[in-house]
Amino acid sequence: MENENIDSSDSDAEESDTYKAYIKDKTTFLSMQFKTSDEAYTIYNEYAKSVGFGVRKDVYRIHPNGVAIKRRFVCSAEGERHADKLQSMTPKRTPRQVTRFNCKARIVVDCERVYWGTHTSTCTTSDFNVSSVT
Repeated sequence: MENENIDSSDSDAEESDTYKAYIKDKTTFLSMQFKTSDEAYTIYNEYAKSVGFGVRKDVYRIHPNGVAIKRRFVCSAEGERHADKLQSMTPKRTPRQVTRFNCKARIVVDCERVYWGTHTSTCTTSDFNVSSVT
């Protein structure tokens, strides 16, 4: 993202102090600070892989001056399929498997001045059932 406060590439995320702190304690997302939203995504994605779920980018808010100010990353199973897709009157083909079931695993990062800090974090997978996805 070219409008981020500090330029950094994905490879730099693995070298950062935040990444090193994450390696020591993989569940500590509250009060972490990141140089970019991409760094936050990289670290949360690593955590998600270790626990057993995938992550997708959800909310992206931009200040009127063009600078990104908020980003939310959620479990790939967050949300639900639209009702019209679940209850088709005459299916012409076999419906796709349901892969979304309102998983609540998420992390929200806000840009405050120079750093991106976590604002909300729910990093549990108690609602996540791998067998219902595969």
